[in-house]
Parts: sequence; C-alpha cells; structure tokens
Amino acid sequence: MRISGIMTSKEKWFRTMQQGQHDFQKGNLSSAVKFFSLATEISPSRVEGWVNLGVSQVEAGYNQAALVALQQAISLAPNIMPAHMALGDAQRFLGNFDSAFIAYQQAVELQRTPMSLNKLAAIQRARGNPEKAEVLFHEALRLAPGFTLARANLATVQVDLQNFDEANKQLNDLEGLPLSLLESEEVNSTRISLDIYNRLQPSIDSALREGDLVPMKKALLAIPENLLQADEEILEGIRGYANSALSLSPPKESGTCTLPNDWPLIEALFMIPYVESVDAFLKTKEALTNGIKPAGDLLESINMERVVSAARSIHFEDLLDPIKAEMHSRHWHALATVGVEKMLPGQFKMVKNMSHSDTLKRRAEPHLVTGTFRQFISEIYAKLPPGLLRGLVVMMAVSDMHAFPDGNGRIALAWMNRELEAVGQIPAIFTHEGGFKGGFAEAMREARSTGGDLSSLVSVTTGAQQYSQDFCDQLRRK
Repeated sequence: MRISGIMTSKEKWFRTMQQGQHDFQKGNLSSAVKFFSLATEISPSRVEGWVNLGVSQVEAGYNQAALVALQQAISLAPNIMPAHMALGDAQRFLGNFDSAFIAYQQAVELQRTPMSLNKLAAIQRARGNPEKAEVLFHEALRLAPGFTLARANLATVQVDLQNFDEANKQLNDLEGLPLSLLESEEVNSTRISLDIYNRLQPSIDSALREGDLVPMKKALLAIPENLLQADEEILEGIRGYANSALSLSPPKESGTCTLPNDWPLIEALFMIPYVESVDAFLKTKEALTNGIKPAGDLLESINMERVVSAARSIHFEDLLDPIKAEMHSRHWHALATVGVEKMLPGQFKMVKNMSHSDTLKRRAEPHLVTGTFRQFISEIYAKLPPGLLRGLVVMMAVSDMHAFPDGNGRIALAWMNRELEAVGQIPAIFTHEGGFKGGFAEAMREARSTGGDLSSLVSVTTGAQQYSQDFCDQLRRK
C-alpha cells in the first residue's frame, strides 16, 4: 500500500532510471553513472540497472568499474546480449583482448546483430586474425548493407590481408557515403598510407634486390608536403623523453671490449632473444654452419644479423638528416622482415597498431607516421648528443610512434646499440627477463607514466651492457 506523497521503492527506481537515461542521452555521463548506480542500490536484483550502469561507465571511460557492474548483470541474467557486448568493450579498452573476444563471442552466440558481429570482427582483427574478421564483416553487411562502420572496417582490413588493390577499390566505394567522423578519419588515414606505400614499394624492392638506397631516397623526397602532417600528441610525449635525456648525467662509461668478429650474429640472436648464454650461442652458430634452414624465431633472428651489419656500416651522421634516417630505418626493417609471413618489408603501417607490451598506449596514427618520424629527427633527435641517453630517446620514440606494422622494438634496439658504439661503449644485449617482455618493457612503461623520466631505462640498459661485457669475457675463454 502506498502512503500519499511517498514513492514506493519501485517508483523511486523507475524515476532514477529515467533520470539516468535522460542524462546519458544528453551526454552527461558522470550524472548518468550516478543515477544508474543509485538505481542498483534501490533495487539490486533488477538487471536493467546494472546493464545501464555498466554501459554508461564504459562510455565515461570507467572501464574497471564497468567490469564489476556488467559481471553482476550477467550473473543475474546470463542471456542478456547487451551486457556481454558492453563487457567486451570494457575489456577491449583495458587492453584485455582475449577476455574481450570471449565476451563478444558470447554476445554473437546470443544474437547475431550487425553491431555484435562488427565488434567480434574488430577484436579478431586486433588479435591478428584478419581472415576471420573479414568473414564477420561480410556477415554484418549482409544483415545491414547500409552499415557504414562495417563497410569502412571491411575496406581497411584488406590492408591487413595485403589485398591492396581491393582496399583501394573499397575505399573509393566509400566516397560520398554518410560516414561518421571516426569512420571518415580512419578511411582517410588508410587512403593516405596506401598512397605512400605505392610511392615507395618499387624503391624498397630495389633496395632489397640490389642494395641500392638511392631510389628510396628520391621517392621519400618526392612525397608531397600535404602527406607529411605529424601526430603532435606523440611528439609531445617524445619531447618529455628528450628533456629527461638532457637533464640526466650521462652514465659512467661501461666496460669495453674488442667485440668478436661475429658480433652482428651475437646481437641478432639476442634480439628475441633466441639464445641467452654463450653455450647456446655456440650451439646455434654450429647449427647454422652445418646448414640448418632457419625458420620461425631463428629466421627472424638471423635476419637481424644483416640489420646490425647494415646499421654499423652507415655514416652515423646520416641519422641526423630526416630523409636519410627514414631511408635507413626502412631499409633495416626490410632486411629484418624478408621471408617473414604477413610482413611489409620497409613499409610503415597503414592501419592502427599497438604494442603488446603496453596495449593501453596510443600509437601514432598511420597517415601521420612519416611526418612524425621526420619531425622527431629534425627537431628532437638531431639536437641531442650521441650516446646511451639519445639511444633511449630513439627507443621510446620508435616504440611510441610504432611506425612499422611489427618489428619496431628490434629496429630501435639495433639503432640504440649504434648510439652506444658511436661513443665507444659496448652494445647492450638482453635476456628474456631483462628485455622487451621483462625489465626493459617495465622501465618503458614507467618512463611513459612519469612524463618521460628515463632513469629506470638507464639502469636496465647499463645492466644489459654489463651482461654484454660478461658474455664477451666468457666467449673469449671458450
């Protein structure tokens, strides 16, 4: 029975939900979260409150909190598709791609809608499965031919599949369609990146076939200025690393030794790393001498021997020039990825990518990579003194730009080690524990979270230099 003037719990819940929905539709997300949260307190057993709370938290960027709300919704009603879809969004934004995949897959199993299929396709693409993504995008479009988001995604996934002619065709077919701002930006980014790809590919082929870099230099010089805009957010982060490099005292000179003649092979085998000891190195070297056919990690490691040799042979001052620095870095990447499946030797990325060591870090937009790289060289790199600190700025810059589809870390490490050799210091080699999946990766994340402070990276890298010294000493005693 209701007493006049006093709302029942059901009425209070209903009005609170109405206010939350009103604020959500108006874009007042913090207020919507507040009202939906209140609704779950008024009636914790009503699943609608938990779903709306989770969805609004995702939209507001409160993804960790959204996990709690959406998991509660699913515990109350396991078959509500929007809860699984929003849970996938929260997990994706947190960088938990495997968990996002599970959530989106559950959403699709409950209801195959154009949006659920598109989201599952997008996460398949992010997990490195563009073939599966393409199938799902097609299914979404069969259900809703006018679904422009799926059409844009289908066009850009052709780049992942290396179907460049088809990508160009589908991108052209999108002309004149009512794309959203985000869809339009991604389509334009991919179109510009494809343009640069087509301009450079013949010269990259020439560099690999004949070792002649002059055609690539000419092609790079011919890229129009309107295709060379920079990603200012990425550059601002790199300036933070440069400021740290200028404020820190250069570390004391680490021990030096006369590097063995096969140092390029040693450094190459430690890139992944494929080996982590002198005995493992000697065993692998013997296998290579006996004619073992490199494949998988060994092939990628052996490719890096050519990269290290090429990087050591250039005029180091070339790297102060934006065009020559880009030319050499593209050449190194081409050498590093020859024979490796699904790679684009020497080409910058054409679609968005990420680093699995820091999935939450935004990388440079594809169409802005070339301009960002050149501006980094001319305005930041060229003004720093050579050595470890500049090498670490290179490492962070290459990682944050994430210029290449893959292999950025290895290219940056080969470059950083040349910075060390340029000032007479021993190059660094890393074990699993200390490298890109261990201490070095953690120090990189710390540098990003502290506004660019390179102190931890200095410590980790000097430790890796000491490891190189110990390796040389042990190898000499064999």
